[in-house]
Amino acid sequence: MPSNTPAEISPLLSQLGPSGPEGLRRCARNASTRWKILLPLSVCFLLAGLAGLFLRPDRRPDLPLLQKRFELLMTWTLPEIHCDDMHLSGLHKQGKEWLATYRFVVYATQGSEASPVIRARLKRRFPECGELLFQTGKACTVEERVRFVPVQQHGLVPEKVILDYPELLSQM
Repeated sequence: MPSNTPAEISPLLSQLGPSGPEGLRRCARNASTRWKILLPLSVCFLLAGLAGLFLRPDRRPDLPLLQKRFELLMTWTLPEIHCDDMHLSGLHKQGKEWLATYRFVVYATQGSEASPVIRARLKRRFPECGELLFQTGKACTVEERVRFVPVQQHGLVPEKVILDYPELLSQM
């Protein structure tokens, strides 16, 4: 093991920088320069963080979840139809609510065309389809707007569920 004598250490220390009063002066000057840069930056980041607490960005909701909830609403309210090829064609926010527009293919289930009550109900719900709903092998493309409202424990839920089918909330 080599032993370093004070004569050997002195040149090594001079390579590390100045010592004594010169070193303290440079260190203080470097520290003040750092604070001149770091203080405004830290204040900017602090203000940006505080602004982020109060200004919420317009976050998009969980789109697959909204679609599942809309599909559940459709199968719950209209078991006489099938909805295929459903996709979101529009989404925008209104206050705390979201207005979604879904485009999908709809056709009546086998046997539902026999009931005059079901026929009348489906014609009221999808007037743009008319008799096309009940023809075998035919389908109709429809567009429906759904308002999703925030519910405390469930997140965004179709407004129709809250107004007309509150028992459906437990399944969402």
